[in-house]
Amino acid sequence: MIDFDFTEPREDAAAYLLFDRCTIVTITSGTDAGGAPTESETSVTSACAFNQASARELQGDVVKERGSYRLKLPRVAAISATSQVIFHGRRYRVVWTPPLTNIGLTRLVGLEDA
Repeated sequence: MIDFDFTEPREDAAAYLLFDRCTIVTITSGTDAGGAPTESETSVTSACAFNQASARELQGDVVKERGSYRLKLPRVAAISATSQVIFHGRRYRVVWTPPLTNIGLTRLVGLEDA
């Protein structure tokens, strides 16, 4: 049986589809030795494609559920509902992260202004 490695073709296809760059910020909360709350940020730059949601999607509760903006990321990008995204100097909060599937090269998340 032949074992094919599709890593490079997938990376090439993702680079073609995701032509922008954004920064994914992960915020970690905790407490210091004295019990005071602390917060730290970790950031990773990723390929992405940023779009405003279409007018059809901006009806009713959908904007609250899925956000005003759509961000496509590589399927393997680490992002969660507590993450924030910086795109062209503006910060957005993640409001919608559908479950990750093994189908496709990208994943879509919903954003709102932070």
